[in-house]
Amino acid sequence: MTGGSRKEAEERLAAALGQARVADGREDYRNRLRLLKKDNAEGFRQATEHYDRVVLPALLAGSDPLGVWIEFGITLAGIRAAGRAVVVDESGRSTPWRGRYEPGSLVLFVPEDRQEDVMPLAVPATPSAAQSATIDLLVLKKLAL
Repeated sequence: MTGGSRKEAEERLAAALGQARVADGREDYRNRLRLLKKDNAEGFRQATEHYDRVVLPALLAGSDPLGVWIEFGITLAGIRAAGRAVVVDESGRSTPWRGRYEPGSLVLFVPEDRQEDVMPLAVPATPSAAQSATIDLLVLKKLAL
């Protein structure tokens, strides 16, 4: 994949994040990659290979950028720990991830092992009070609101 193609894919993702009013969580994904690189060389290789072979081509082909990105996050988090992706609507109600981002939704990867960190996959630019409380509790591990 050429640098120009990579840049074009990243621009498409950034535009989709902005259009959907989703906070740019690419740094969360990079942090997860750094952890893999440090703790799990094979997992890091799998994640970077998946990004190059699946994510970038899908973004360039015009696939739903947010769906592709969230699915990559699920893959990335799943390398470290078994779990599932959930969608938290503005009221705080959660449902399983169904492969398509709905505007205003908070999407999290929740590992089965409670010792592992919950990974935000898509966070609304302006989360609702219920979504903010969910982030505080599950992601930031704040026990008092």
